Amino acid sequence: MPIDGKTRIVGVLGDPVAHSASPAMHNAAFAAAGLNWVYLACHVPPERLAGAIRGARDLGWVGLNLTVPHKVAALEVVEQLDDEAKQLGAVNTLRFGENGRIEGHNTDGYGLVKALEEEFGLTLAGRQVLILGAGGGAGRALAMKCALEGVDSLYLANRTRERVEELATRVRATGTKVELLSLVEAASVLDKVELIINATSVGLQLGDTLPVMPGRGHYVYDTIYNPPETALLRAARQAGARVANGLSMLLHQGARAWEIWTGQPAPISAMRAALRQAVAGMSG
Repeated sequence: MPIDGKTRIVGVLGDPVAHSASPAMHNAAFAAAGLNWVYLACHVPPERLAGAIRGARDLGWVGLNLTVPHKVAALEVVEQLDDEAKQLGAVNTLRFGENGRIEGHNTDGYGLVKALEEEFGLTLAGRQVLILGAGGGAGRALAMKCALEGVDSLYLANRTRERVEELATRVRATGTKVELLSLVEAASVLDKVELIINATSVGLQLGDTLPVMPGRGHYVYDTIYNPPETALLRAARQAGARVANGLSMLLHQGARAWEIWTGQPAPISAMRAALRQAVAGMSG
């Protein structure tokens, strides 16, 4: 469908953002649904985030996705938060209301729950979970989602424990048992956990040092999807763990965002196919 004066616009803001597969996924969805919409990827450094969000609103865009490093900082700009975003303490989806109000949502937790069900047939209730990189926006949201879904114990590993102390307080308020660790200390709790979630950037670069070495019996979910198999996932798979990358989480959080913007059911099959093709092209 050609872009014209009636085309509705959404997009993603990030720093960096060139690697994102979201434009391929969402534009395929718009085509499948016959909607005259377009999804753009925009590189926005942190100091320009507030202006970029308000500018998109003033230009008549429908909404935005937010990726690294904007998910927490955007809370200062948002004028209305849904319950999930309030509980998770970060936003990854914005919708601009009819009156220009900036509405904040978080679909990361939803995406994780759907991804774990799809990849492993796994629910979170009663599990022992280790999250690597709990200090960032994605890690914070996933930690709170785990707590709200009723995990038994949550181990939060970050480069510096001080950055996750406030998060730990919020998690404990749900009644969840929490232990704080540095990334170096994460290996010490491997025998206590079933599910390991990587929300760090470890694995994006060749030669990255692994924070843990999973073994047989672990489920390992890496939120990174490009490369499709990180060093962490490769080591875990070779050790007999069940593994999955972040493509399924991206799919389901994206589908939920699509529904928030359009008010229509997301065409999941078209989105999945476009994602796979986009990531294959990036890796090729």
